Amino acid sequence: EIETFLRKAIQEQRRSEKDMERNRKKSLRQLLLASIFLILLVVLITLSVVKPWIY
Repeated sequence: EIETFLRKAIQEQRRSEKDMERNRKKSLRQLLLASIFLILLVVLITLSVVKPWIY
């Protein structure tokens, strides 16, 4: 009975580790998208500010 309990606990631990890794990858992707969006926003703002000076 103790053995089955330990086996279940180990399986739960592995499952939670996999979920954590998946969540980490998802959050990294979201962070990347957010940073790209911010960079594009900054570029657009600087272009709109600099354009009148160029022409």
